[in-house]
This record gives sequence, C-alpha cells and structure tokens, in this order.
Amino acid sequence: MKHIYWAALLAILTGCSVNTLNKPKIPESQPNIISTSYYTMGETAYQNNDFDAAIKLFKRAALADPGALHIKERLLETLAISSYYKQEYQQELIELGEKYYGKGIYSVKMLLILADAFRMTENFEKANLYYQIVVDTDPTLKNLTLFYIFQKEYYPPADKKLLDKAAKLPWKSRDEVIMLGSLLGELDPDRGTEILLKAYERWDDEPSLKPLLTAFEKAGKQDKILEEIQQRVDEDKYISEGIVTFMIGKYFALHQYEKVIQNKEVCYEVGSEEILKYLFFSAISLNEYELGIEAGLTIEQFDNIPAELKPSFYSYLAKLYIDTDNHEKSVEYLVKCHDISVIRSLMFQYDIENNTVQREKLFSLLNDYSTVSGETDAVNYLFSILYTQLENKEQAIKYIELVSKDYLINNKLAFPAATIYLQNTLDIEKARELIELAPDPDYTSNEIISSLLYNTGHDSLAFELCLLEFSENPEPNVSTYLRYSILADKLDSRQNMIKILKNGMDDYPENVDLMNALGYMIAKYEMTENYDLAHQLLEKAVKLAPDSEMIWDSLAWLYFKDGDTQKAMTAMNIPLSKEIQNSEIAYHLGAIYLNLGQNKLARKYLELAIQINDDEDAVKASQKLLEKF
Repeated sequence: MKHIYWAALLAILTGCSVNTLNKPKIPESQPNIISTSYYTMGETAYQNNDFDAAIKLFKRAALADPGALHIKERLLETLAISSYYKQEYQQELIELGEKYYGKGIYSVKMLLILADAFRMTENFEKANLYYQIVVDTDPTLKNLTLFYIFQKEYYPPADKKLLDKAAKLPWKSRDEVIMLGSLLGELDPDRGTEILLKAYERWDDEPSLKPLLTAFEKAGKQDKILEEIQQRVDEDKYISEGIVTFMIGKYFALHQYEKVIQNKEVCYEVGSEEILKYLFFSAISLNEYELGIEAGLTIEQFDNIPAELKPSFYSYLAKLYIDTDNHEKSVEYLVKCHDISVIRSLMFQYDIENNTVQREKLFSLLNDYSTVSGETDAVNYLFSILYTQLENKEQAIKYIELVSKDYLINNKLAFPAATIYLQNTLDIEKARELIELAPDPDYTSNEIISSLLYNTGHDSLAFELCLLEFSENPEPNVSTYLRYSILADKLDSRQNMIKILKNGMDDYPENVDLMNALGYMIAKYEMTENYDLAHQLLEKAVKLAPDSEMIWDSLAWLYFKDGDTQKAMTAMNIPLSKEIQNSEIAYHLGAIYLNLGQNKLARKYLELAIQINDDEDAVKASQKLLEKF
C-alpha cells in the first residue's frame, strides 16, 4: 500500500505520472544521427507501451552519444516505470544511476529517480543520501517537501527544517503549496491552516478549498467551514455539488434550518434527493408549508423512497396539506400513507382538546379518509384514540368496539386497544381478552396489564396485579419486580417490600436495576440490619454500571445514612458531572452539603429539588431542610 501511495505522491511532486513521464527536450546542438535514430525509435516503442524495446533502444542511443544527458534521463525514467512491473529492472536502474552520478553526468530528475529506486528496494539509507543531494543541488519547495515526505514515511524522524525552508520559498505550484500546508498542519495546526488559507486566497478554486476545509474540521471550526463554503456560494463561484450538499447537511445537523432555507435556490440547482430532503425537513421545522410541499413533491418524483419510509414521508406531506387547509390533498396523502401507527402519531400533533378548529378539521378529515380508503376499522380505531384524548369515555368505547379483532391482530393493535379499555372503563378482563389475542412470549397478561395501568396513572390497580403475578407466576419478569419496587414504596409495608425484592435478587442476581432498587430502599428507610446487604449490592452495581448517576446516588445516600458523609460526597462525583434532572438526587446533594457545613451549595440543590418537582417525598424533605436556613 505504501508503494502505491508513494507513486501517487511522486507523480504530484515531480510533475509526471507513472504511465506517461514528461518527454525530455533534445538539446538544440549538432545532432548525432545514430543516437537520434535510436532515441526516436525508443520514443515510438515507449509511446506504444513496449518498455522492454524502449529500454534497449535508449541504451543504444546513450552508447552512440555518451554525453547526451537527455537520453540518460529518458533511459532511467523508462527503467523506473518498468521496475514497478518487473523487479529485475530495479537493480539495473540503481547500477546505471550510480554510474552516471559517479561520472558527473546527472540531473536533479535523475537523482530523484535514483533515490526512489533505493526506496523501492528498501535501502532507505541510500535513498536518504540521494534526496539530500537533490535538496543540496536544487532546494526547491517541491524537492524539500518530497524529501520530508520520504523521511516521514520511510526514514524517520523527518527533519522539520526541510518544511521550514520550503515555507520561505516562492509559491509557483498550487499542489506543492497545499502539500506543504497539510504537512506543516500535522506539526503546527495553526501554521498549516494559515498557509492553506493563503493558498486558497491566491488560487481561489475548489482544489485549494478542500484541504482548508479539512484543516478547519480537524480544529473543530465548523463555523469556519460553513463560512468559507457559504461565501463561495454567495459569490456564485464554482463549487461542486458534493461540497454544497455537505454544507446544507451541516446546517441541518446543527438545526440551522433558516440557513438551509436561505440556500433553497442552490438546493434546487443541485437537485439531488439528499439535498432536497434537508430542505423539506427544514421547511417543516420552520412551518414553511408551501416550500415544504414543493420540496416534498420534487422528492416524490424521484421514486426512490424506501418502502419502509414511505408512510412517514407521506404523513409529513399530509400534515403540510392539513396545515394549509388543502383538505383534498390531505386525504390523498393519508391514503398513500396507509400505516395506522404513523397516522395515529400524526393525529397527536394537533391540540384537539383546546383547539376546536383543529378538532373539527381532524374529524372531518378522518370521515373523508374512511370514504376514500374504505379503511373503516382504521378510522374507528383512530376515533377511539381521539375520544380517549378528549376524555369522552362513551364515544371512545363505542368506536373501539366497532374495530374487528382481525384488524387489531393484523396491525399489532391489541395492546393499544387494551389501553383504551383500561383508560376509559378500567375493564381489566376486556384488556386481558385483547392481549391474549396476540400473546407475548416474554410477558404474561398480568405483567402487560400492570404495565399499562402504571403508564396510565392507575397505580393501585397496577400494584394489585404485580402482587397477583407474584402469587401466580413462579418466575415473574424482572420488569414486574422493578415496577413493584416503585409502587411498593407507597403501597406496601417496608418488610414485605424488602422480602419481595430479595426474591427478585434470587431470580435475577446480576440485574443492576434490582440491586439499585433494593439497596436504595434499605438506605432510604434506614433498615440498618440490612446495611451490609445494601453495601454489597450497590458497590457491585456501580462496578457493573459505572456511569449510572442513579446508582451512584443510591450508594452515596447509603454512605450518608451510615454516617460517612465524606464518602457520600465522593460517590456523588458522577451525578455532579451530569446535569441534575432528578429531585431525589438534588435533595440528597443538598442534605450532604448541609451536613458538611456548605450551606450555599446545600440551598442551591434543595431549591433545585423543589424546582424539578418530580418526586413528592424529595420535594417535601427539601422544603423541610430549607426551613433551617
């Protein structure tokens, strides 16, 4: 791989290609007829890629005219090319090259060819020697840079002075300067970027822009990347579609949707599906409905949208048409969408509880969707969802009962339908019947219904089903133990809670969430007789999940309750390294800081616990501690 890489570099820096080297110019002097004839025939063979014949003819030309430097150059060039394909030419090239150098018949190009021949034979010491002769003879930017690259790749350490010397020389070749800037950038990013920036200012083209953008990216200067590309776009200078798409994609990833829309004309000029998607979703994000529709329809014409993404794409277009009051088109794209789950998500984007206009619009839309699509089951299901949202229990149940069981099974809607019954009537048996239409091999109906009840705010019933599951199932799912641990904190005795969670640990001895639940409850309720167990569980848990702020918080609280405040403070390092978003963690920090006499920090976290307000006990405890100030 290095040989291929080096051949490419050699071509850039010596101004020749591997397959077609520059033809040396014959000196304007009295011609040697024999030498010229052989040389001309050699060139013909060379141009026809008959390198073996060309080498023989160039050798004869060289013998006929021993002082002709251009013939020896051409001979070494041809041997160099041939050596990439036939290794036997390498040694011949080296012997001839050194012979010519010994007689003082050589050029810089011949020395470079000889140096590269030694590199290919891995005689790096000799290669280094000839590169040194090259830069002593002709210290150009090109030769100095080439020598540095050789040392860097094959004969380290590379001498930085070579680049420093090259940097002081006049600039003639864009590619040479870019290579210099890139190499210096590896040693001194600011200096390298400065050279690349000046190169771009001088040549003002895309080949000089690309390495500059790479330098900015390595330095993390995303704004400079976008600034340079945007300026080129604004000045209507040539820039490839790939770089324009890169810029628009960056704007989109950074949520700079306004910038994407400001460049809508160039997006259409590029016209690729990728760039139009950025424009489409930016328009949606900024409620630029007409632009979104225009971009979306253009994307649709590509007919390349993967089948699994079509429902979502059509739902976006449907929403744009809904928001522009184009009822007919809204229905058309809902029909194209067809996916009930995607349509349901679309419905939830509208505030039907507080906005009568939006409510009437959606209900009218669903009625027409039913007429056009014939999807009565789908529409009845959606109506049941909307009426549930409106807390119209009678209508919600009326519509869900119109949905066929086959439709629920085929569209994997048995669980959502069960949720509708639980939310509106708390009909556990009906929910169980629906769940058993499509049983889940990993969960029992009790576990699923308990989860649904918990997620819909029916904690007491969810708790009862947890207990029922424990009594009926010898191997409850770990999720049931975890749900129970949350509910039991308020609904069960502490002794029973610890007993059941210990049973859970027997069933799932490596589950860190259970370790945390049991360990924390022991600390919270100061069950001192179980402190040894809590230490064992939580200290093991933080080793298994070292980045979990919740588990570290539990361990800190156990240390605090066990009287080791300093150790508790140390355990809080992980929670403190992250944004505090939990009232319990904030309360614990406040209590620990208060115990350490750091009242300012204590007040800060106690007030934060009240502000977050996601745990009633933690908020009350924080308020109580604040009374001490």
